[in-house]
Amino acid sequence: MLHAHPEPTNELLRASFDLSADGIVVTDRYGVVRNMNSAAEAIFASPGETLIGRTFAWTVLPGETQELAVGVPGRDPRVVQIRAAVAYVGGESVRIVNARDITELARLRDELRALSLIDELTCLHNRRGFMRLAQQQLQLAHRSGRQLLIVFVDLDGMKRINDTLGHSAGDAALTEVAGVLRETFRCTDVLARVGGDEFAAVSIEAPGATAAVIENRLRTNVDNRNADPGRRFRLSLSVGATSYDPADPRTLEDLMAHADARMYEDKRRKRVSDFIPRRAE
Repeated sequence: MLHAHPEPTNELLRASFDLSADGIVVTDRYGVVRNMNSAAEAIFASPGETLIGRTFAWTVLPGETQELAVGVPGRDPRVVQIRAAVAYVGGESVRIVNARDITELARLRDELRALSLIDELTCLHNRRGFMRLAQQQLQLAHRSGRQLLIVFVDLDGMKRINDTLGHSAGDAALTEVAGVLRETFRCTDVLARVGGDEFAAVSIEAPGATAAVIENRLRTNVDNRNADPGRRFRLSLSVGATSYDPADPRTLEDLMAHADARMYEDKRRKRVSDFIPRRAE
């Protein structure tokens, strides 16, 4: 019979077991822990406690690599990569679980995944993130029979701001547009920077949020910012919006093209002098 603290037949194996950076847990066929090294205790056991003689609480399928969220009292939650194998010791079936703490790796992986969908400058979604989320919102609107509004926004005079005041001012203008969008839309709406100076938003059936209402709200928020006498440039936005009607379904690409065309119609109506920046003192 396998004892609670079986002595290895080889000192080298014992040292490898004890010093391994990976957690190693040995359970019997009923899932009761018979042995574990210190690395495994640091993952699965509360400080000062042992799991030996207790049932291993995490389900592990032999031969498969799994990622588990492990939380135990007294320790920070961990993300653990686990692999198990079945072995026979003295004719008894045991399960050997190898556990690797990948918490930091998982955090970095999630950050990289987020960066692939987030615009670094404005912290809005980028075009890739927008397309993915907007498509989900469109499907939701279609299934629930609700209206959906797509709004395109373009920062007027971006090149003139860069040429006159420098690229740091251009970056500040883009960041400011992101702020205007956050003031105008709900936190549940999808906001994105989809190009150099182009932005987009998707909103599902916000109460009273027609295209005209959203456009007026945008212009009011821009006017409030331009009222600051210390500004180095005048903020100006061209806006175009279109609605999705479940009774007359259209693709996301069609809706975006329509909103984009309306935005350029708005831009063509403006005078160039409307968005020439003030020169630095």
